[in-house]
Amino acid sequence: MSKLRIVLVALVVAAAAAAPAAANGNGAMTFTTHTKNEPFTETDVVPCVEPELPAAITGLITSGVFHFTLEPGAEIIGVDPDGFPIVEGEFHVTFTQTGTFTAVTAAGTFAGRFTFWGGFNSNGQSHAGTFTSAIQGTTPTGERFGASSVEHFNVSANELPRVNEFFKLVCRGAA
Repeated sequence: MSKLRIVLVALVVAAAAAAPAAANGNGAMTFTTHTKNEPFTETDVVPCVEPELPAAITGLITSGVFHFTLEPGAEIIGVDPDGFPIVEGEFHVTFTQTGTFTAVTAAGTFAGRFTFWGGFNSNGQSHAGTFTSAIQGTTPTGERFGASSVEHFNVSANELPRVNEFFKLVCRGAA
């Protein structure tokens, strides 16, 4: 479901360019968007399930909030091919999404709920982002399963760019 997270962040950034609001009186521009009961469809895999199979996933983001702040002097100058904003200057993004899903695979139908959180900061030279997810559900046979993940990266401006990153996935349950 990570593609969904990326697409929604890009949509919020695009909306942010259209409706700025001053933040903290320091010249920063802050944008906040709330999501309620928004359906989605995508193709991905169900995490922590063997064998890994393609899944047709449908779901509902029951609640979501996105915050985007452009610091003074920063501006969105475009969007890259993956839908990410191209920003010159300092900015910050956070988001949280919760909802439900149904994933249909060759092995049957999985169903459950999810929570995603992400945060990203850039000063125009160095960048850091952290993303977490928690998924709980049932397998086609009714057994419970769960998956939690954390992903972090940072890019240092002090070296030619040095990228540090890690990803950890923890699986629980019968799947």
